[in-house]
Amino acid sequence: PYAEDSPTNALNAYGRAKAEAEARVQSALGRALVVRTAAFFSPHDRWNFAVQALETLAAGGTVVAAGDQRVSPTYVPDLTDAILDLLIDGEHGIWHLSNPGGASWAAFARQLAVGAGFGASNIVPVSGRTLGQRALRPSDVTLTSRRGILLPELADAVGRFTQIAVRDRAAA
Repeated sequence: PYAEDSPTNALNAYGRAKAEAEARVQSALGRALVVRTAAFFSPHDRWNFAVQALETLAAGGTVVAAGDQRVSPTYVPDLTDAILDLLIDGEHGIWHLSNPGGASWAAFARQLAVGAGFGASNIVPVSGRTLGQRALRPSDVTLTSRRGILLPELADAVGRFTQIAVRDRAAA
């Protein structure tokens, strides 16, 4: 996993833009807090992978996801709490904030499916190259932190997320 002091090696325009923005912020504001995170998921946003996967499964569909691209899914409520704590504490510099326990997109989908009571039979892992992704993607962008692990484990976050998703689905 990448730590805060790992060299950046952006493979696409999105990654290069993020690296340039970080450098500009740090240059202009020496004591800025820069948070690196990835693969957001939240029950309060319909347009993220986790919500879309559960909606697909609830409709009886199949979730096709990259089995060869590892990420660090980050539960937005945990991320928000950690950022607020860092700001209150006056922290600065680069921090990596994600729920520990990186997974491939397909493994993440399996965790979501099982947590929501669907089982994993409708999760199909494929090569990311077959998904028509326009930009080149690294095979592993999992994050770790040498400064401190501030978020709960991914399995815990998925459990809380799926509990809310199941509750909301039952109420609908």
